[in-house]
Amino acid sequence: EGWRTLSYAEGQARVEALAGGLRDLGVVGAAPLLILARNGIDHALIKYAAMSQGMPVAPVSPQYGLPGANLTRLAHAVEVLRPAAVYTEDADLFGDALDAPFLAGLPVIAGKGARQGSVSFQDLLKSSPATASAKPDDTAKYLLTSGSTGRPKAVTCLHRNMAANVAQITSCFEDDEPPVMVNSAPWSHSLGANSILHLITHRGGTLYI
Repeated sequence: EGWRTLSYAEGQARVEALAGGLRDLGVVGAAPLLILARNGIDHALIKYAAMSQGMPVAPVSPQYGLPGANLTRLAHAVEVLRPAAVYTEDADLFGDALDAPFLAGLPVIAGKGARQGSVSFQDLLKSSPATASAKPDDTAKYLLTSGSTGRPKAVTCLHRNMAANVAQITSCFEDDEPPVMVNSAPWSHSLGANSILHLITHRGGTLYI
C-alpha cells in the first residue's frame, strides 16, 4: 500500500509512446537528453524511451539544479554535454536551473509544473508509439565523472558496453531467479544506473526505489 507500481508490459507501452513523442518534438539525434530528476519511474521511462531511439541520455546529479545549488556545476555540464532537450521531474522544484541562461531555448519536458512553452510528460505519453531503433554502437548515455581530479568529464556508454556489463554481472550469480532489490544509488552514476537499474530490467526483476 502506498507504492506506485509499474509492470514490464505497461512500461514498454509507455516507453514506446514517449519515444514517439520525442520524435515528434524533433529532438532525437546525437545530442543527449539532459535529465534533471531524482530516481523515479518517470525518470526511467523517459530515459529508456530516448535510449531506444539512439538518443543518448545524460542524467546529472539532481543536486546540480535543486534550490540553492551552485549552478556553475550545471553550467559546466551543459557546456560539456550540449543537450538537445531537458527532462525534469518537477519544473517548479528545478525552476532556478531551468531559468538559467545556459538552458535558454532548449525544449523542456516536465513531469510536474509544466510552464508556458514546456511539454508535459503526460501529454508526451499520448503520442503515437515508436519502436526501438538503437544499434549496439549507438551512444546510450553520458555519465559525468566525479570531478575529483578536475572539472567533470563525460564518459560515453555504448549500448554494446552496457549489455556486456550486465552479462558480466549476471555471470557472477548462480541464482537464475529475477532479482528483487531496494536501492537508492543515484542514476547519475554508473553503479545505480548501469549495475543496478539496467541489471534489474535485463533480468526481469523488481526494483523498489
